[in-house]
Formats: sequence, structure tokens, C-alpha cells
Amino acid sequence: MIRNANEQVKQLCGRPCRIRVEPGTRRRAKLEMHPPNTLRVLVPKHMKSHEIQRVIQNGEPWIEEQLRSFDAMGIRPYRFASGDLLWYRGRQYSLEVEPQNGSPEVFCQPEAKKIIVRHAPSDPDTVRRLLEHWYSRQARELLPQRAAVYQGRLHVKPAGFTITGARKRWGSCSPKGRLSFSWLLMMMPDEIIDYVVVHELCHLLEMNHSRKFWSCVGRIVPDWRRHYHWLQTQGRRYHWPLPQ
Repeated sequence: MIRNANEQVKQLCGRPCRIRVEPGTRRRAKLEMHPPNTLRVLVPKHMKSHEIQRVIQNGEPWIEEQLRSFDAMGIRPYRFASGDLLWYRGRQYSLEVEPQNGSPEVFCQPEAKKIIVRHAPSDPDTVRRLLEHWYSRQARELLPQRAAVYQGRLHVKPAGFTITGARKRWGSCSPKGRLSFSWLLMMMPDEIIDYVVVHELCHLLEMNHSRKFWSCVGRIVPDWRRHYHWLQTQGRRYHWPLPQ
């Protein structure tokens, strides 16, 4: 019986993978594959170790398919060191880490195609944390601005905004009208950012995915189907490691 979450690195489908076993109140086991090589295993608290191993073994064909799709997208692990390639608003930038005493700095140099992190220490965990904070700040600044562009046309007004680190849900709308967005959106092209913003604004009018809802989205984003398909097929390219 597994009572607490644990993580280890094991060979899966011929390559090293991070395997995270997370027990919870769920009734059935579920596998999630996160780029570039993390297998998240969600299991009931009562499930025994050998049963979990059987779930993983039975899922190996699916796991291999997911890994191949990551390879096809060119997804690679982050080292959080100089030379990493980071996405920002649909473009790739080279990460440059510069040790510096004093207050940390993170900023983008579009003309040089660089995202620069200045801080000491400059170990990978610190660099990762600083980048997460930077992306979150960009999201808190940009996403309400983009919402303001469209909310007048829809005659809606959000109750507020929350920025999250969600890996799969790019946006959501609460029953009280508060919009939540993942900061990972900041990696994506502007047209995709706008589509997700409009999608959530339309939920202020229709808290469902009915024809009426999609008609609302289509009034603002006529080619919403293209953006929807893009997120389904390409969204995982814009990944970030799960929290340690």
C-alpha cells in the first residue's frame, strides 16, 4: 500500500523516465505523461506496489506512443542553464544565465533572441524558480489587458483574474465570474493567447460548451476551430517540468 507520493527514475521503453506515484481518493489508477519524460501515476491509496507496477507495464505501449510524440515535437528536458531554448509568446529564445549579486533580474532581449537571468546563486533550481516568477508576472500584466480588448464587445466584465501553474487547463471560469489562466500561455503565440482569453470570457455568458457558447466564441474568433485543434495537437510542446 502506497500512502505518500514518491518519485524515482527508472527505465521505461528504453529510456530513463521520472515516475511519480501519487496516491489519492480516486477509485481507479490513471496514467498521465508529461513532457519530456515524466510519468505521473495516480492511484487509490489502497493499491499495492505490485498492482501499480502492473498498471505501468500494461500502459507501456501508450507510454511509448507518448514519448515518440514528444520526440517528434522536438521536446527536450530543460537544464535551466545557459543555452536552453525557452518559448515566449510563440518565439524561441536562448537562455543566458549570468551570476550577479544583489536583487535578481529576469528580462527578455527580443533583438538578441535571449531571455537573461541574473542572480547568484545561479543553480538550476533557483533559475527555474526565477523564470516561473517572471512568466507569471508577464501573464498578470498581459492577460487582463487582452481581456479588456474583448470584454466590451461581449458586454461582460470578469470578477477578477488568477494566474496558475496548471499544466493542462489553460484557462477556466468560476461560477462567480473569476477567470483563471495558466502562465504557460505566455509561451504560446499571441493568437492562441487571445483565443483562450475569448474562450473564458464567453463562459461568463454561457457556462457550458453548447452551440450558443461556440457561436459566442466565433463572433470574436471566427477561426476558433483552428486554434482549438492547435492546442489539442501542439499545446504540449509548450511544457514545463512538474513541481519537485
